[in-house]
Amino acid sequence: KMLRAEGVTNILVVEVPFGSTRIGSGMEEFVADGIIQLEHGFRQPVPIILRVIKMRSTLIIREPHVCVIKEKGMVLYPKQPLKVSLPISTDRIRTGIAGLDERTQGGLFKYSTTAMVGASGTGKTTFGFQFVAEGVLDGQIGLFCSLEESPNDIRTAGQSIGYDVKTLEKKGLHILSWIPENQSQDAFISELESNIDTIKPSRIVVDGLSGFRYSSNEEIYLIAKRLCNLFRSKEITSVITILQPQQPGINVTSLGLSSIFHNII
Repeated sequence: KMLRAEGVTNILVVEVPFGSTRIGSGMEEFVADGIIQLEHGFRQPVPIILRVIKMRSTLIIREPHVCVIKEKGMVLYPKQPLKVSLPISTDRIRTGIAGLDERTQGGLFKYSTTAMVGASGTGKTTFGFQFVAEGVLDGQIGLFCSLEESPNDIRTAGQSIGYDVKTLEKKGLHILSWIPENQSQDAFISELESNIDTIKPSRIVVDGLSGFRYSSNEEIYLIAKRLCNLFRSKEITSVITILQPQQPGINVTSLGLSSIFHNII
């Protein structure tokens, strides 16, 4: 009250004992105009989880936010919205996969999202690279983002199926790689969006969404939904590959993904 009377904007820093649900002595939450709570990550100290508990006369988002401490201080990553905003297109684009376009009435719908599901070694990465590479050969910019392999590994895989990867990169192919274990989902999506805004691809492949395998099924569902919404909002035709154990039929319902994607292969 004294600081408020003096016109001073202030922050009171209070430690919360591990396992305690009470903030400070228990009085601060009633006196303060705003309360921001910092917690360790769900399974490890990094990243830090930030929650806005209270902000007087302000509409707040109560969803937990991910932040990290970098060289220039704390960075809070935005969350890609879960609300779906769909651009509508009846145009189709060729996948470039021999025989597939004929069986899908000319290819995939423009701006659609496709889940490529299969066991290890079934050709998911090959399909994804071919999809992006064929788009580049048609004059489109393509982005291949791997969550499992290095850029050089992807280049080697592309060359092994007959593509001149160096020429493709000169024409508009971009290859990126992330290590999911070293990044939160929000950090990954935020950095991916930044690259999309710079590169402006027409086609994108995220290879190995199951790289976030330390996450729960619910978290995988949210990651996939945020990615799909991001790609649709940027009007990008996308393919996301997902590792699934070999079994009769296709089982994506356990992750709830069948409601997110336009297409499942």
